[in-house]
Amino acid sequence: MAGTKTGPRYPGANALVISVAVFALFLFAPRVLADGDTFWHIRAGEWILSNGRVPHEDPFAYTTQGLTWVPHEWLAEVLLALAWTAAGWSGVVILCGAAGALAFWVMARALERWVPSLSAYALLLLTLMALMPGLLARPHVLALPVMVSWTVLLVRAREEHRTPPGWAPMLMCAWANLHGGFLAGLVLAGALAVEAVWQAGFRREVVLSWTGFLGFSVVMTLATPLGPAGLLFPLHMMAQTQKAGIQEWAAPDFSGFEPLEVILLAALFVGLTGRVRLPWFRVLLLLGLVHGALQHARLQLQLAVFGFLLAAPFLAMPSGRAVPAVRASTGPRCRRDGLVLIVLMLALAGGRLAMPLERAEDRMAPRSALASVPAEVRATPVLNAYQYGGFLIFNDVPVFIDSRADLYGDRRLEEYAAIAVGQDTAVEKALAGWKIGWVIAPPGSALAGWFEGRAGWRRIYEDGFAVVFARG
Repeated sequence: MAGTKTGPRYPGANALVISVAVFALFLFAPRVLADGDTFWHIRAGEWILSNGRVPHEDPFAYTTQGLTWVPHEWLAEVLLALAWTAAGWSGVVILCGAAGALAFWVMARALERWVPSLSAYALLLLTLMALMPGLLARPHVLALPVMVSWTVLLVRAREEHRTPPGWAPMLMCAWANLHGGFLAGLVLAGALAVEAVWQAGFRREVVLSWTGFLGFSVVMTLATPLGPAGLLFPLHMMAQTQKAGIQEWAAPDFSGFEPLEVILLAALFVGLTGRVRLPWFRVLLLLGLVHGALQHARLQLQLAVFGFLLAAPFLAMPSGRAVPAVRASTGPRCRRDGLVLIVLMLALAGGRLAMPLERAEDRMAPRSALASVPAEVRATPVLNAYQYGGFLIFNDVPVFIDSRADLYGDRRLEEYAAIAVGQDTAVEKALAGWKIGWVIAPPGSALAGWFEGRAGWRRIYEDGFAVVFARG
Protein backbone atom coordinates (compact mmCIF):
# COMPACT_ATOMS: atom_id res chain seq x y z
CA MET A 1 0.00 0.00 0.00
CA ALA A 2 2.94 2.32 0.50
CA GLY A 3 3.00 5.02 -2.09
CA THR A 4 -0.52 4.24 -3.24
CA LYS A 5 -2.72 7.23 -3.70
CA THR A 6 -5.41 7.01 -1.08
CA GLY A 7 -7.40 10.11 -1.84
CA PRO A 8 -10.47 10.25 -4.04
CA ARG A 9 -10.10 10.28 -7.79
CA TYR A 10 -11.74 13.67 -7.95
CA PRO A 11 -10.67 15.78 -4.96
CA GLY A 12 -13.61 17.57 -3.41
CA ALA A 13 -16.28 15.15 -4.64
CA ASN A 14 -16.88 13.64 -1.20
CA ALA A 15 -17.16 17.06 0.40
CA LEU A 16 -19.56 18.33 -2.26
CA VAL A 17 -21.94 15.38 -2.01
CA ILE A 18 -22.00 15.11 1.78
CA SER A 19 -22.33 18.87 2.33
CA VAL A 20 -25.33 19.20 0.04
CA ALA A 21 -26.92 16.11 1.61
CA VAL A 22 -26.47 17.45 5.15
CA PHE A 23 -27.81 20.86 4.17
CA ALA A 24 -30.90 19.30 2.58
CA LEU A 25 -31.40 17.09 5.63
CA PHE A 26 -31.48 20.09 7.96
CA LEU A 27 -33.81 22.02 5.68
CA PHE A 28 -36.43 19.32 5.26
CA ALA A 29 -36.16 16.97 8.28
CA PRO A 30 -39.08 17.67 10.66
CA ARG A 31 -37.08 16.77 13.78
CA VAL A 32 -34.77 19.79 13.40
CA LEU A 33 -37.37 21.94 15.16
CA ALA A 34 -38.55 19.22 17.54
CA ASP A 35 -36.87 20.63 20.63
CA GLY A 36 -38.27 23.09 23.12
CA ASP A 37 -34.89 24.71 23.85
CA THR A 38 -34.86 26.40 20.45
CA PHE A 39 -37.67 28.67 21.64
CA TRP A 40 -35.83 30.19 24.58
CA HIS A 41 -32.51 30.36 22.69
CA ILE A 42 -34.21 32.64 20.15
CA ARG A 43 -35.77 34.77 22.88
CA ALA A 44 -32.41 35.07 24.64
CA GLY A 45 -30.83 36.26 21.40
CA GLU A 46 -33.61 38.78 20.89
CA TRP A 47 -33.14 40.07 24.45
CA ILE A 48 -29.41 40.57 23.80
CA LEU A 49 -30.05 42.37 20.52
CA SER A 50 -32.75 44.59 22.06
CA ASN A 51 -30.72 45.54 25.13
CA GLY A 52 -27.29 45.67 23.52
CA ARG A 53 -25.74 43.52 26.22
CA VAL A 54 -25.69 40.03 27.66
CA PRO A 55 -27.96 39.61 30.70
CA HIS A 56 -26.53 38.85 34.12
CA GLU A 57 -29.92 38.22 35.73
CA ASP A 58 -32.54 35.88 34.32
CA PRO A 59 -35.34 37.76 32.48
CA PHE A 60 -37.56 34.74 31.77
CA ALA A 61 -38.51 32.92 34.98
CA TYR A 62 -40.35 34.42 37.94
CA THR A 63 -38.78 31.88 40.33
CA THR A 64 -35.17 32.99 39.82
CA GLN A 65 -34.99 36.20 41.81
CA GLY A 66 -31.48 36.65 43.13
CA LEU A 67 -30.00 34.07 40.78
CA THR A 68 -27.28 35.04 38.33
CA TRP A 69 -27.66 33.89 34.75
CA VAL A 70 -25.21 34.75 32.00
CA PRO A 71 -26.03 32.90 28.74
CA HIS A 72 -22.77 31.14 27.88
CA GLU A 73 -24.05 30.40 24.36
CA TRP A 74 -24.93 34.03 23.70
CA LEU A 75 -23.31 34.21 20.25
CA ALA A 76 -25.28 31.21 18.96
CA GLU A 77 -28.45 32.70 20.43
CA VAL A 78 -27.87 36.00 18.66
CA LEU A 79 -27.36 34.16 15.37
CA LEU A 80 -30.56 32.17 15.90
CA ALA A 81 -32.49 35.35 16.72
CA LEU A 82 -31.18 37.08 13.59
CA ALA A 83 -32.15 34.09 11.45
CA TRP A 84 -35.61 34.03 13.04
CA THR A 85 -36.09 37.76 12.44
CA ALA A 86 -34.96 37.44 8.83
CA ALA A 87 -37.01 34.43 7.74
CA GLY A 88 -38.85 32.82 10.66
CA TRP A 89 -38.40 29.10 11.21
CA SER A 90 -37.12 28.69 7.64
CA GLY A 91 -34.30 31.07 8.48
CA VAL A 92 -33.45 29.07 11.61
CA VAL A 93 -33.17 25.75 9.76
CA ILE A 94 -31.21 27.37 6.90
CA LEU A 95 -28.70 28.77 9.40
CA CYS A 96 -28.30 25.42 11.16
CA GLY A 97 -28.14 23.60 7.83
CA ALA A 98 -25.36 25.89 6.62
CA ALA A 99 -23.39 25.21 9.82
CA GLY A 100 -23.86 21.46 9.44
CA ALA A 101 -22.91 21.54 5.76
CA LEU A 102 -19.77 23.57 6.50
CA ALA A 103 -18.72 21.15 9.24
CA PHE A 104 -19.08 18.12 7.00
CA TRP A 105 -17.34 19.95 4.16
CA VAL A 106 -14.30 20.55 6.37
CA MET A 107 -14.33 16.99 7.67
CA ALA A 108 -14.71 15.48 4.20
CA ARG A 109 -11.84 17.56 2.80
CA ALA A 110 -9.68 16.47 5.72
CA LEU A 111 -10.51 12.79 5.26
CA GLU A 112 -9.52 13.04 1.59
CA ARG A 113 -5.92 13.48 2.75
CA TRP A 114 -5.80 10.09 4.40
CA VAL A 115 -8.36 7.53 3.30
CA PRO A 116 -9.92 6.21 0.06
CA SER A 117 -13.25 7.58 -1.07
CA LEU A 118 -15.25 4.56 0.13
CA SER A 119 -13.72 4.76 3.59
CA ALA A 120 -14.29 8.51 3.70
CA TYR A 121 -17.97 8.06 2.90
CA ALA A 122 -18.26 5.37 5.58
CA LEU A 123 -16.74 7.64 8.22
CA LEU A 124 -18.89 10.57 7.17
CA LEU A 125 -22.01 8.40 7.26
CA LEU A 126 -21.16 7.20 10.77
CA THR A 127 -20.54 10.80 11.83
CA LEU A 128 -23.92 11.78 10.42
CA MET A 129 -25.53 8.93 12.35
CA ALA A 130 -23.89 10.24 15.53
CA LEU A 131 -25.32 13.68 14.75
CA MET A 132 -28.87 12.40 14.22
CA PRO A 133 -29.93 12.46 17.91
CA GLY A 134 -28.68 16.05 18.02
CA LEU A 135 -30.09 17.08 14.64
CA LEU A 136 -31.76 20.06 16.27
CA ALA A 137 -31.77 23.83 15.86
CA ARG A 138 -29.58 24.46 18.88
CA PRO A 139 -26.21 26.08 19.62
CA HIS A 140 -24.17 22.85 19.42
CA VAL A 141 -24.93 22.68 15.70
CA LEU A 142 -23.68 26.23 15.13
CA ALA A 143 -20.47 25.30 16.98
CA LEU A 144 -19.97 22.14 14.90
CA PRO A 145 -17.85 23.79 12.12
CA VAL A 146 -15.52 25.20 14.78
CA MET A 147 -15.28 21.83 16.51
CA VAL A 148 -14.40 20.03 13.28
CA SER A 149 -11.95 22.71 12.12
CA TRP A 150 -10.17 22.70 15.49
CA THR A 151 -9.80 18.92 15.42
CA VAL A 152 -8.52 18.93 11.84
CA LEU A 153 -5.90 21.53 12.65
CA LEU A 154 -4.70 19.53 15.66
CA VAL A 155 -4.51 16.24 13.78
CA ARG A 156 -2.73 17.78 10.79
CA ALA A 157 -0.24 19.46 13.10
CA ARG A 158 0.57 16.12 14.70
CA GLU A 159 0.80 14.45 11.31
CA GLU A 160 3.37 17.05 10.22
CA HIS A 161 5.20 17.10 13.59
CA ARG A 162 4.54 20.74 14.37
CA THR A 163 2.22 22.86 16.47
CA PRO A 164 -1.05 24.16 14.99
CA PRO A 165 -0.95 27.60 13.31
CA GLY A 166 -0.78 30.66 15.52
CA TRP A 167 -4.30 31.77 14.61
CA ALA A 168 -5.90 28.46 15.63
CA PRO A 169 -6.67 29.57 19.23
CA MET A 170 -9.07 32.13 17.74
CA LEU A 171 -11.32 29.16 17.02
CA MET A 172 -11.45 28.45 20.74
CA CYS A 173 -12.66 32.00 21.34
CA ALA A 174 -15.52 31.48 18.88
CA TRP A 175 -16.30 28.03 20.29
CA ALA A 176 -16.41 29.28 23.89
CA ASN A 177 -19.01 31.90 22.92
CA LEU A 178 -21.08 29.46 20.86
CA HIS A 179 -21.33 26.38 23.05
CA GLY A 180 -20.09 24.93 26.33
CA GLY A 181 -18.46 21.96 24.59
CA PHE A 182 -15.31 24.01 24.00
CA LEU A 183 -13.66 22.43 27.05
CA ALA A 184 -13.50 19.11 25.20
CA GLY A 185 -11.49 20.89 22.51
CA LEU A 186 -8.98 22.08 25.11
CA VAL A 187 -8.73 18.58 26.57
CA LEU A 188 -8.11 17.13 23.11
CA ALA A 189 -5.39 19.71 22.45
CA GLY A 190 -3.76 18.93 25.78
CA ALA A 191 -3.80 15.20 25.04
CA LEU A 192 -2.19 15.66 21.63
CA ALA A 193 0.37 18.01 23.18
CA VAL A 194 1.33 15.22 25.58
CA GLU A 195 1.58 12.84 22.65
CA ALA A 196 3.81 15.27 20.75
CA VAL A 197 6.12 15.89 23.71
CA TRP A 198 6.36 12.17 24.49
CA GLN A 199 7.21 11.22 20.91
CA ALA A 200 9.76 14.02 20.67
CA GLY A 201 11.58 12.74 23.74
CA PHE A 202 10.66 15.84 25.77
CA ARG A 203 12.74 18.12 23.57
CA ARG A 204 12.71 21.64 24.96
CA GLU A 205 11.51 23.34 21.78
CA VAL A 206 8.56 20.95 21.45
CA VAL A 207 7.56 21.45 25.08
CA LEU A 208 7.74 25.23 24.74
CA SER A 209 5.85 25.42 21.45
CA TRP A 210 2.96 23.23 22.61
CA THR A 211 2.85 24.92 26.01
CA GLY A 212 2.62 28.30 24.35
CA PHE A 213 -0.12 27.09 22.02
CA LEU A 214 -2.16 25.62 24.87
CA GLY A 215 -1.69 28.73 27.00
CA PHE A 216 -2.87 31.02 24.21
CA SER A 217 -5.84 28.73 23.58
CA VAL A 218 -6.88 28.85 27.23
CA VAL A 219 -6.57 32.64 27.28
CA MET A 220 -8.83 32.91 24.23
CA THR A 221 -11.56 30.90 25.97
CA LEU A 222 -11.66 33.56 28.69
CA ALA A 223 -12.91 36.17 26.20
CA THR A 224 -16.57 35.53 27.03
CA PRO A 225 -19.18 37.36 29.14
CA LEU A 226 -18.47 34.85 31.91
CA GLY A 227 -14.73 35.55 31.91
CA PRO A 228 -12.65 33.06 33.94
CA ALA A 229 -15.85 31.48 35.30
CA GLY A 230 -16.68 30.41 31.75
CA LEU A 231 -13.72 28.03 31.74
CA LEU A 232 -15.18 26.23 34.73
CA PHE A 233 -18.79 26.29 33.49
CA PRO A 234 -18.66 22.91 31.68
CA LEU A 235 -17.21 21.33 34.83
CA HIS A 236 -20.05 22.86 36.85
CA MET A 237 -22.56 21.29 34.48
CA MET A 238 -20.85 17.90 34.62
CA ALA A 239 -20.94 18.00 38.42
CA GLN A 240 -24.71 18.55 38.62
CA THR A 241 -26.43 15.40 39.81
CA GLN A 242 -29.94 16.24 38.59
CA LYS A 243 -28.90 16.44 34.94
CA ALA A 244 -29.21 12.64 34.72
CA GLY A 245 -32.95 13.16 34.40
CA ILE A 246 -32.41 15.19 31.22
CA GLN A 247 -32.50 12.96 28.15
CA GLU A 248 -29.38 14.28 26.43
CA TRP A 249 -27.34 13.84 29.62
CA ALA A 250 -28.57 10.30 30.21
CA ALA A 251 -26.68 7.20 29.13
CA PRO A 252 -27.60 5.80 25.68
CA ASP A 253 -30.50 3.36 25.61
CA PHE A 254 -29.51 0.28 23.63
CA SER A 255 -32.96 -1.34 23.85
CA GLY A 256 -33.82 0.28 20.49
CA PHE A 257 -31.81 1.55 17.53
CA GLU A 258 -28.83 3.46 18.83
CA PRO A 259 -26.27 5.06 16.44
CA LEU A 260 -23.54 4.53 19.02
CA GLU A 261 -23.99 0.76 18.72
CA VAL A 262 -23.31 0.92 14.99
CA ILE A 263 -20.20 3.05 15.55
CA LEU A 264 -18.84 0.70 18.21
CA LEU A 265 -19.56 -2.41 16.14
CA ALA A 266 -17.80 -0.87 13.13
CA ALA A 267 -14.79 -0.01 15.30
CA LEU A 268 -14.68 -3.52 16.76
CA PHE A 269 -14.82 -5.06 13.29
CA VAL A 270 -11.93 -2.94 12.06
CA GLY A 271 -9.91 -3.56 15.21
CA LEU A 272 -10.57 -7.29 15.62
CA THR A 273 -9.80 -8.07 11.99
CA GLY A 274 -6.40 -6.45 12.42
CA ARG A 275 -6.95 -4.09 9.50
CA VAL A 276 -5.71 -1.09 11.45
CA ARG A 277 -3.16 -0.66 14.20
CA LEU A 278 -3.26 2.62 16.06
CA PRO A 279 -0.50 3.97 18.30
CA TRP A 280 -1.20 3.13 21.93
CA PHE A 281 -1.74 6.76 22.89
CA ARG A 282 -4.43 7.21 20.24
CA VAL A 283 -6.08 4.01 21.48
CA LEU A 284 -6.22 5.49 24.99
CA LEU A 285 -7.80 8.67 23.64
CA LEU A 286 -10.42 6.68 21.74
CA LEU A 287 -11.23 4.61 24.83
CA GLY A 288 -11.74 7.82 26.78
CA LEU A 289 -14.11 9.11 24.09
CA VAL A 290 -16.04 5.82 24.12
CA HIS A 291 -16.34 6.03 27.91
CA GLY A 292 -17.79 9.55 27.64
CA ALA A 293 -20.27 8.52 24.95
CA LEU A 294 -21.45 5.59 27.06
CA GLN A 295 -22.00 7.92 30.01
CA HIS A 296 -23.86 10.70 28.18
CA ALA A 297 -25.73 10.46 24.88
CA ARG A 298 -24.77 14.02 23.94
CA LEU A 299 -21.08 13.02 23.73
CA GLN A 300 -21.62 10.62 20.81
CA LEU A 301 -20.89 13.37 18.31
CA GLN A 302 -17.57 14.11 19.99
CA LEU A 303 -16.67 10.44 19.74
CA ALA A 304 -17.38 10.45 16.01
CA VAL A 305 -15.64 13.74 15.14
CA PHE A 306 -12.66 13.47 17.47
CA GLY A 307 -12.33 9.70 17.15
CA PHE A 308 -12.56 9.39 13.38
CA LEU A 309 -10.19 12.27 12.72
CA LEU A 310 -7.69 10.97 15.29
CA ALA A 311 -7.75 7.56 13.63
CA ALA A 312 -8.00 8.69 9.98
CA PRO A 313 -4.24 9.07 9.28
CA PHE A 314 -3.77 5.40 10.20
CA LEU A 315 -6.79 3.86 8.51
CA ALA A 316 -5.23 3.30 5.11
CA MET A 317 -2.28 1.24 6.33
CA PRO A 318 -2.29 -1.71 8.74
CA SER A 319 1.23 -0.96 9.92
CA GLY A 320 0.17 1.77 12.33
CA ARG A 321 2.05 4.39 10.28
CA ALA A 322 0.29 7.36 8.79
CA VAL A 323 -0.04 7.30 5.04
CA PRO A 324 1.63 10.02 2.99
CA ALA A 325 -0.63 13.03 2.90
CA VAL A 326 -2.70 13.44 -0.23
CA ARG A 327 -3.27 17.12 -0.66
CA ALA A 328 -6.59 18.06 -2.16
CA SER A 329 -6.53 20.32 -5.15
CA THR A 330 -6.66 24.04 -4.44
CA GLY A 331 -6.77 25.10 -8.06
CA PRO A 332 -9.62 25.68 -10.53
CA ARG A 333 -11.29 22.36 -9.72
CA CYS A 334 -11.51 23.28 -6.03
CA ARG A 335 -12.96 26.69 -6.87
CA ARG A 336 -15.42 25.07 -9.24
CA ASP A 337 -16.54 22.62 -6.55
CA GLY A 338 -17.00 25.48 -4.12
CA LEU A 339 -19.10 27.39 -6.64
CA VAL A 340 -21.24 24.32 -7.36
CA LEU A 341 -21.76 23.84 -3.62
CA ILE A 342 -22.87 27.44 -3.13
CA VAL A 343 -25.27 27.29 -6.09
CA LEU A 344 -26.84 24.04 -4.88
CA MET A 345 -27.22 25.34 -1.33
CA LEU A 346 -28.78 28.58 -2.55
CA ALA A 347 -31.22 26.56 -4.64
CA LEU A 348 -32.15 24.41 -1.65
CA ALA A 349 -32.49 27.48 0.58
CA GLY A 350 -34.75 29.09 -2.03
CA GLY A 351 -36.92 25.98 -2.02
CA ARG A 352 -37.16 26.11 1.76
CA LEU A 353 -38.13 29.79 1.74
CA ALA A 354 -40.71 29.16 -0.99
CA MET A 355 -42.51 26.74 1.32
CA PRO A 356 -43.30 28.63 4.57
CA LEU A 357 -42.30 26.56 7.57
CA GLU A 358 -44.33 26.54 10.76
CA ARG A 359 -43.31 25.04 14.10
CA ALA A 360 -45.74 22.17 14.53
CA GLU A 361 -47.78 21.86 17.71
CA ASP A 362 -46.42 18.98 19.76
CA ARG A 363 -45.67 17.82 23.29
CA MET A 364 -43.17 20.68 23.73
CA ALA A 365 -45.24 23.34 21.98
CA PRO A 366 -48.86 23.10 23.22
CA ARG A 367 -50.13 26.03 21.18
CA SER A 368 -53.85 25.29 21.53
CA ALA A 369 -53.57 24.78 25.28
CA LEU A 370 -51.86 28.13 25.78
CA ALA A 371 -54.40 29.88 23.56
CA SER A 372 -57.20 28.54 25.77
CA VAL A 373 -55.91 30.36 28.87
CA PRO A 374 -57.87 33.60 29.52
CA ALA A 375 -55.74 36.76 29.65
CA GLU A 376 -56.51 37.41 33.33
CA VAL A 377 -55.44 33.87 34.23
CA ARG A 378 -52.36 34.00 32.02
CA ALA A 379 -51.21 37.10 33.91
CA THR A 380 -50.89 35.08 37.13
CA PRO A 381 -47.91 32.79 37.98
CA VAL A 382 -47.93 29.44 36.20
CA LEU A 383 -46.77 26.04 37.39
CA ASN A 384 -45.53 24.55 34.13
CA ALA A 385 -44.10 21.19 33.23
CA TYR A 386 -40.38 21.27 32.47
CA GLN A 387 -40.74 20.56 28.74
CA TYR A 388 -43.06 23.53 28.15
CA GLY A 389 -40.61 26.11 29.53
CA GLY A 390 -39.04 27.14 26.23
CA PHE A 391 -42.40 27.47 24.48
CA LEU A 392 -43.82 29.62 27.27
CA ILE A 393 -40.75 31.86 27.28
CA PHE A 394 -41.10 32.26 23.53
CA ASN A 395 -44.69 33.39 24.11
CA ASP A 396 -43.70 35.90 26.82
CA VAL A 397 -45.02 33.88 29.75
CA PRO A 398 -42.76 34.03 32.84
CA VAL A 399 -42.07 30.39 33.73
CA PHE A 400 -41.76 28.33 36.87
CA ILE A 401 -39.07 26.06 35.36
CA ASP A 402 -37.39 25.42 32.01
CA SER A 403 -34.43 23.48 30.66
CA ARG A 404 -31.63 25.76 31.88
CA ALA A 405 -30.22 23.35 34.43
CA ASP A 406 -27.22 25.62 35.00
CA LEU A 407 -29.54 28.38 36.21
CA TYR A 408 -31.74 26.37 38.57
CA GLY A 409 -29.10 24.09 40.06
CA ASP A 410 -29.53 20.72 41.71
CA ARG A 411 -31.69 21.90 44.62
CA ARG A 412 -34.38 23.53 42.49
CA LEU A 413 -34.34 20.73 39.95
CA GLU A 414 -34.80 18.27 42.79
CA GLU A 415 -37.74 20.31 44.09
CA TYR A 416 -39.31 20.30 40.64
CA ALA A 417 -38.75 16.54 40.30
CA ALA A 418 -40.84 16.06 43.46
CA ILE A 419 -43.56 18.34 42.04
CA ALA A 420 -43.58 16.48 38.73
CA VAL A 421 -44.39 13.17 40.42
CA GLY A 422 -47.22 14.78 42.38
CA GLN A 423 -45.64 14.71 45.83
CA ASP A 424 -48.21 16.43 48.06
CA THR A 425 -45.80 18.44 50.20
CA ALA A 426 -43.80 19.69 47.19
CA VAL A 427 -46.86 20.71 45.17
CA GLU A 428 -48.57 22.44 48.08
CA LYS A 429 -45.38 24.30 48.97
CA ALA A 430 -45.04 25.57 45.40
CA LEU A 431 -48.69 26.63 45.19
CA ALA A 432 -48.50 28.59 48.44
CA GLY A 433 -45.01 29.96 48.03
CA TRP A 434 -45.41 31.26 44.48
CA LYS A 435 -49.16 32.00 44.51
CA ILE A 436 -49.73 29.83 41.44
CA GLY A 437 -52.77 30.83 39.37
CA TRP A 438 -52.74 28.14 36.70
CA VAL A 439 -51.04 24.88 35.77
CA ILE A 440 -50.08 23.35 32.44
CA ALA A 441 -48.95 19.73 32.45
CA PRO A 442 -48.81 16.70 30.14
CA PRO A 443 -52.09 14.76 29.94
CA GLY A 444 -51.98 11.62 32.03
CA SER A 445 -48.98 12.84 34.04
CA ALA A 446 -48.75 12.60 37.83
CA LEU A 447 -48.79 16.38 38.04
CA ALA A 448 -52.02 16.61 36.03
CA GLY A 449 -53.50 13.83 38.14
CA TRP A 450 -52.79 15.78 41.33
CA PHE A 451 -55.03 18.65 40.19
CA GLU A 452 -57.79 16.54 38.64
CA GLY A 453 -60.85 16.94 40.84
CA ARG A 454 -58.87 18.90 43.43
CA ALA A 455 -60.95 21.40 45.42
CA GLY A 456 -60.29 24.97 44.33
CA TRP A 457 -59.07 23.93 40.88
CA ARG A 458 -60.86 23.36 37.59
CA ARG A 459 -59.70 21.88 34.31
CA ILE A 460 -60.19 24.47 31.56
CA TYR A 461 -58.58 22.66 28.63
CA GLU A 462 -57.19 19.28 27.58
CA ASP A 463 -55.92 17.76 24.35
CA GLY A 464 -53.28 15.23 23.38
CA PHE A 465 -50.43 17.62 24.16
CA ALA A 466 -51.35 19.37 27.41
CA VAL A 467 -53.97 19.86 30.09
CA VAL A 468 -54.60 23.22 31.78
CA PHE A 469 -55.98 23.86 35.26
CA ALA A 470 -56.92 27.21 36.80
CA ARG A 471 -57.99 28.30 40.25
CA GLY A 472 -61.68 28.53 40.84
